[in-house]
Amino acid sequence: MDAITWLVSGGAGAHPYPVVRTSQDQYQSTDFPNFHYILFRLQGKQLHATMIRLGFPIADPPQWQPRDTFTITAK
Repeated sequence: MDAITWLVSGGAGAHPYPVVRTSQDQYQSTDFPNFHYILFRLQGKQLHATMIRLGFPIADPPQWQPRDTFTITAK
């Protein structure tokens, strides 16, 4: 049976709520709120992802910061 990897991000514009993190969570930042986008780059059989987070307090101009990365390799 082939496994499917699901990538889920964001709240689609909903009011931000704090998330209680467990020790099993790979992303451990307690920064709140976490407005971000994910940059995906496909290179051969690898999908590289970088989470780019809006820094707080919001600066003028806003400062975007790379805060997390991961790579998924096709099977």
